[in-house]
Amino acid sequence: MNSTKRLPFMQFATIHRTERFVSIAPLSGYRMSYREDDLCVTYLPQDASDETLGQTLLEAFDKSRFIWPRDEPELFKWQRYV
Repeated sequence: MNSTKRLPFMQFATIHRTERFVSIAPLSGYRMSYREDDLCVTYLPQDASDETLGQTLLEAFDKSRFIWPRDEPELFKWQRYV
């Protein structure tokens, strides 16, 4: 990558909904997003308000990290996901 080109800052999160709960978790990465080892998942009841869902999503974005692969190569190894 040309060092004069900067990628835009990005934040990632994942949201899953089941019949019993809604889970929101931060993701970190560079071009692809990955779960971290010390993942912080928030579980909400199925009937959580829009305000609660939005606030929890913003908190997940705050925990999301934009990581340059050379700084933390361990996060990007395929063995973590097999």
